[in-house]
Amino acid sequence: MRSHPETVSGVELELDGVNPQHKWAALQNDRRKRVQRVAPDVAQLRFLAAKADTDLEGRASLSGVAPGDYWISSLDLDADAGDMRVRWDVPVKIERGKTIRIELSNLNSIDARNSTP
Repeated sequence: MRSHPETVSGVELELDGVNPQHKWAALQNDRRKRVQRVAPDVAQLRFLAAKADTDLEGRASLSGVAPGDYWISSLDLDADAGDMRVRWDVPVKIERGKTIRIELSNLNSIDARNSTP
């Protein structure tokens, strides 16, 4: 190679057929899509403790939730927050006999355009 550097030119093209990079990237992409498709269903079937819908002012409330550690999640569904598309996965600790207030805003959100699962 040192004595004939011109032989190196084009070697990468010949190795392209045996390079696993393209197949590996396709496998990873297929898996990511599959996980994105089934994750919300699995989360709702196995981990859903309560569900809330917001009113016209964006407020929701839950009652009767047992004490424990939870996550408030938009399950990879994007929401419009001004000029952003956001998601939420916010940890919450419920204590017996106490009321808590959680505000979902762009401060505790994930920018959906810049995130990948």
